[in-house]
Amino acid sequence: MAVRTDKPAMRPTMTPARWTAILVIIAALLGVGYCAARLLFQLGNEPPIRVRNGSMEVVLDSANGAVWQDDGNDWSPSEGKNSGAFEVKVESAGGHTCGEAGQTSRGKDVSILYSDGTDVTFRILNSKTKVKPKDKLTKAGDRFLRLGQPGDGGFITKVAVKGGQVDWECTFGKPQDLSTINICPAPHKACE
Repeated sequence: MAVRTDKPAMRPTMTPARWTAILVIIAALLGVGYCAARLLFQLGNEPPIRVRNGSMEVVLDSANGAVWQDDGNDWSPSEGKNSGAFEVKVESAGGHTCGEAGQTSRGKDVSILYSDGTDVTFRILNSKTKVKPKDKLTKAGDRFLRLGQPGDGGFITKVAVKGGQVDWECTFGKPQDLSTINICPAPHKACE
């Protein structure tokens, strides 16, 4: 009869050092996953908004088909989420500048004052941009809201941003001072 001399394979023992190494790897993977998910949420994917002067036109710059939708007391883009802040970039005209404050800002609330005294506000609620006053803004098309009428002599007199590191504003004395105000979910290349 043959005697078997093979020793059975030994199972590695789990030492405290091995358990610690496994726990560190698991924690690192969970941390990386959490940071990636948070970064994706923070970027925001709502379309940029362009506010054109003259009669105020609030236009969704939408390649993904987003349109303005009735959202109770507000107008909101039908698609996307906001990251929790707006980037604002003023495109002046006729040599006008926003002075030492610069042409860009970042914050949570944007206010645009029209020459008839209407204050159009852009705020974020539940990761969605909300535009007011709904009753003063006419839906002139799927992607267009309008205040005033072309040729009525009205124009944007001021844009202000609050809720950022510094409150910021830019004023305009005549319609020819302003071309466009770009309002984007932060960060966004259209408002850099």
